[in-house]
Amino acid sequence: MPEYTWLLYVTDQHGRRTGQDGLPVPYPFHSDDSAQDVADNLCGYFAKSLRDSSPKKIEVEVWEGRQAVETPHARADWP
Repeated sequence: MPEYTWLLYVTDQHGRRTGQDGLPVPYPFHSDDSAQDVADNLCGYFAKSLRDSSPKKIEVEVWEGRQAVETPHARADWP
């Protein structure tokens, strides 16, 4: 099963952008889906789980394999 490395960026209502990886979703993430599908699914998951903190924007970047190097293979954002 392919592995994907991902990074999550959240922009709050004050315009502060923070990045994180890992918890609460496995890192690296294992999936038979394409990199774009993984990015879309992770973004949807975080949009639902972070709803209470009222983020202004959520961005997910996904790379195939175990390293986040160069340009991501896929991106997704909300809204």
